[in-house]
Formats: sequence, C-alpha cells, structure tokens
Amino acid sequence: MFLNCCSIERNECGPHDVEFDVKYCGICHTDVHFANNDLGTTSYPCVPGHELAGIVTKVGSKVEKVKVGDHVGVGCIVDSCLDCPACERSEEQYCSKEFTMTYDYKTKHGHIKTNTGYTLGGYSKKMTIREEFAVKVCSRFLNENLHIWYIMYYLHAIL
Repeated sequence: MFLNCCSIERNECGPHDVEFDVKYCGICHTDVHFANNDLGTTSYPCVPGHELAGIVTKVGSKVEKVKVGDHVGVGCIVDSCLDCPACERSEEQYCSKEFTMTYDYKTKHGHIKTNTGYTLGGYSKKMTIREEFAVKVCSRFLNENLHIWYIMYYLHAIL
C-alpha cells in the first residue's frame, strides 16, 4: 500500500448542502481494505475515511438544522434517493434505491457531484454533504484535547 496527497474537487455548496472543515476522521480496517484494493473494486484516487467531524463553514439557502460555526459529524452514509418510504422516515440505510457510502461509491442520486463520479471520504480538509446526513455534535466533543474515540462513541450513540 502507498499513500500520497492528491487534489480533489468537492461539491459546490448547493441549497440543501452543508460544507465543513474536517477536524477529525476515524479509521477502521475497511479504510485499509479499500486503500489496498483488497476487494478488487476500489476506484482511484481513493480518499477513504468515514465517521468524521468538523466545523460548518457554509450552508445552503434551504438548510435549517445547522448554521455556520456549528459542529457536525457524518457517519458512513452520505446520500440516498430521499423519496422512498424509508428515506421519508429518515431511515436512509433502508433506501429502496440504495444508499451511498461516504467514500468510493457511485454518486447515483444526483445530490453529490464529484469530478470522479464516486464519493470521496473524510481524509481531506473539507467535506460537503446534504443536510439530511449531518449530525449536530456538541461543541465540547470537538475540543482538541479530546480523543477521536469519544467523538465516534458519541456519533454511534445518537445514530
């Protein structure tokens, strides 16, 4: 496995989007498997990283639940159809048209636009997501003196 820096393009912040500076990003063995292409399905450049947290820098005109300066987290799902019964109940993990994972998944629903056609994860400086997939995080959990495990524990507890 080799790692190197590359430039990526993020979505422009649309009316329903939240852009934030990534401050923390968890790591799990899945990230390593994808980076190594162990499953034989990885698209490159691959930017792994899910379960991330940061500070909101921009919000779209129709965003209602967060504002600039808020602390947010994102799990492993960043998109879905938003129209099926499961999505209407905020249960996007059961989306009848399939959800989109945080990284290395095709951007099939039209809400996420990348120059690659697939999602790019949290090992980056910024992230842009739909408001539905942002979880507001208490500011004390983004204190640099706290360990990332506390943030991830908090995200798992509320999701």
